[in-house]
Amino acid sequence: MGKPGMAGRRSFNTRLLTPVSVMPAAARLFLPFFFLLVPSFVKGEALALITESFPETPVSGSLWTFTILADHPRPDEVTVRPPVFPPGFSPETVRISLRYVRPEGAGSRARPWTEIQYRFAVRGRGPVILGAFTVNSGGKTGETPPVTLDVAGADGDGEEVFVWEGPGELAAGEEALFTLRSHSRLLDDVDGAAFLAGPLPRGAILERFLPGGDSREGGAVLCIRVIPLEGPVFFLPAFRFSAGTREFTVPALRVPVRERRR
Repeated sequence: MGKPGMAGRRSFNTRLLTPVSVMPAAARLFLPFFFLLVPSFVKGEALALITESFPETPVSGSLWTFTILADHPRPDEVTVRPPVFPPGFSPETVRISLRYVRPEGAGSRARPWTEIQYRFAVRGRGPVILGAFTVNSGGKTGETPPVTLDVAGADGDGEEVFVWEGPGELAAGEEALFTLRSHSRLLDDVDGAAFLAGPLPRGAILERFLPGGDSREGGAVLCIRVIPLEGPVFFLPAFRFSAGTREFTVPALRVPVRERRR
């Protein structure tokens, strides 16, 4: 693996090659029956894909970007089936757009391709495998190879930076309390006011406040009081903040909401 901060790019063409052979006329009579038996080998075409990643070595507590480029000029005609994401990889955003690409060996003219970009909030440390993505566009299908990654700790600190604690289920209209905890020494000099920022959830009333006393000594850095107004899920998006020369990512909070009993 490369050093953190380096980008990785892999390109491959999944087009099928059709062998050409000379056969007797009698053998050609059986050719239609062969195609009927194996239609999956002759229907449609393979889709050329290019993958990019940045940084090449993900760092715990930061963002990692995985980009797929598909040889198709219409992003609205492209669909993606992702794999089951490994533990510690939480997708923050998914963006599909148009990008001009100059593939290797295709001359000097750039052509319009579809760009599918995933941004992951990374937690944990050690080797993980990101499975294959299947990309479809107008009868063509391509599949990315699995990617093996080695997640590095933040400046040698391999622990998870933040963990949410609270109930595993909420009830619409009822109050609940969640606590964000961290035992990382990287936060010793961080002003607690940095945790009071961040996005607001939809369909819920939320109050942020800083813990005090024994709670702070137990690693609590933020408390939120939540009253979900509707189901089926309470979702607080992840957010980032800077402290000195460091950047931190607070993970998203997603909890199912039980509808109010009538």
